Amino acid sequence: GLGVAPAPADDPAEVAALRDELLVDGDRLVVTVARLLKQKGIDVLVDVVARLQDSHPGYRFAVVGDGPERNAYEALARAKGVDRILRFVGRSERPHLYLRAADLFLLTSRWEALPFTIVEAFQTGTPAVATACSGVVELIDDQVGATPPVGDVPAIAAAVARILDDGPLRHSMAAAALARSVEDRFRPDWVHARFEETYRALARRKG
Repeated sequence: GLGVAPAPADDPAEVAALRDELLVDGDRLVVTVARLLKQKGIDVLVDVVARLQDSHPGYRFAVVGDGPERNAYEALARAKGVDRILRFVGRSERPHLYLRAADLFLLTSRWEALPFTIVEAFQTGTPAVATACSGVVELIDDQVGATPPVGDVPAIAAAVARILDDGPLRHSMAAAALARSVEDRFRPDWVHARFEETYRALARRKG
């Protein structure tokens, strides 16, 4: 459907337990929620993780989602030596639980329409770094995250590190993200109403 339904409430203890499980011995958690398709640029994500692993050994990454490229991406992570810090957790009925556990949401897509996963991240108070394809730049500005260029591994890695290494910046972005998620343009009823208006206007013109 259009619009984004509010994220369900999650038990803080459950969120904390999931965070501990994903962090293992790390201290910062980055979550990606995406179908594992070429469009989503998970190969780029693997390169970003490889670039950050030596300079930021405390970072941990989790990819929530499934798709035809999963085996290839898991093999790539092993080949790049990042499979210990990058976990493919598969599909989840509760992606919001992972988003709440995260310090940062990361999307490295090659192209997007309007990725509602970003709004879902905002609903859980999670800042977002997403590559600057069309729909992304409508959702993210420097108050809530960053939009590095598509496929630019050094720029994506730098954006991730800048936010993860700056606690006050991350917290201000988290608060701004949460505030943005309740704007009218993201409410399902509001989006549906706009959609109906447009549809009726078209029908009138044809009639």
